[in-house]
Amino acid sequence: NCTGCNPMGIGGLKNSLAANAIALTLNLRYNQEYKGLTDNAVRHQRLGCVGIHECITDCSATDCHLRMFDQNGGHHQFPYTLGGLLDMANKFLDGGLPFSTGQKTLYAGAINQALTNVNGYWSGHPTQSACGPDGSAAPTGLGAQAIGSDEKSTQGIDFSLSPNPASRSVMLKLGNLNEERKVQVEVFSTLGNRLIFNELDEATSIQHSIEIGSLKTGMYVVMVTVDGYRPLVQKLFVNNEAGLNGR
Repeated sequence: NCTGCNPMGIGGLKNSLAANAIALTLNLRYNQEYKGLTDNAVRHQRLGCVGIHECITDCSATDCHLRMFDQNGGHHQFPYTLGGLLDMANKFLDGGLPFSTGQKTLYAGAINQALTNVNGYWSGHPTQSACGPDGSAAPTGLGAQAIGSDEKSTQGIDFSLSPNPASRSVMLKLGNLNEERKVQVEVFSTLGNRLIFNELDEATSIQHSIEIGSLKTGMYVVMVTVDGYRPLVQKLFVNNEAGLNGR
């Protein structure tokens, strides 16, 4: 009886879901590499007050879980944690569950919305917030542990990719850096594979051409890390029929 996931077509939803799953994966990696947290500590952070759509949330009076039902009534339950949500998204994207067409659209929309809310909350710009059934978040919830003061170090930076969609090359522009900053640029496939890595000279304004002629037509994620602070992330759509490496 779950409705209201605002379906926009299963193809578009799956593309957006894949990009959001990669963004969450990069956020997890950031906390491991730059904040010194273990993989176990990051993955077990509970979702706390982040808005998780009712289609995939099962809350009792004392606890919450994430769950999906497949076409045959099979029940797939995941912990109410960052790792649980990412595992749910990957299981859906793997296509191993016998969902009906309507269920695919429903769950894709719900998981995508949850990932969008988690990534927004993590970056310090929440799009939605809703506490659990007791009206409060646990002290170890996402809002308390994952958001740090270092987000301010990328606030105000202008980040653009043009053209987008692109073929052969895309121009990355960074402005309002205020001072010379060390910048790393990475391009990931929808499977999370890093395909391109560029380390740029320190500057206060950057225009950098990313060569993408080897990438196949499809969607990718561009991550820009400034001085090791929380990365800036944008989707990149590539139109390269002759590309080689888009896997």
